[in-house]
Amino acid sequence: MGEVRRAIVPWQECKFVSVRNAGRILGLHPDALEDRIFHDELDVRTVPGGSQAVITVESVLRLIERSEAVQLTARKEAKRQRKTRSFRLVVNNN
Repeated sequence: MGEVRRAIVPWQECKFVSVRNAGRILGLHPDALEDRIFHDELDVRTVPGGSQAVITVESVLRLIERSEAVQLTARKEAKRQRKTRSFRLVVNNN
């Protein structure tokens, strides 16, 4: 009997991913994915013979490309700077 080998395929090389995996890739809760689907930001398909909806990898990549870097506010940046250079001295005189 022949040996069956399984290979891990990177998600970027697939045509579709499950809704759960799309959430993992994007770091979003499934409820947030529903909002993206409702606003036509993700393409949902049904595969013949499949019972669950799937999301196209192309639409996941489009959403990733539209994402923006988070900018630290000046206050948060100053707080971060203070944390790295400050220390606390606690003295008990009892």
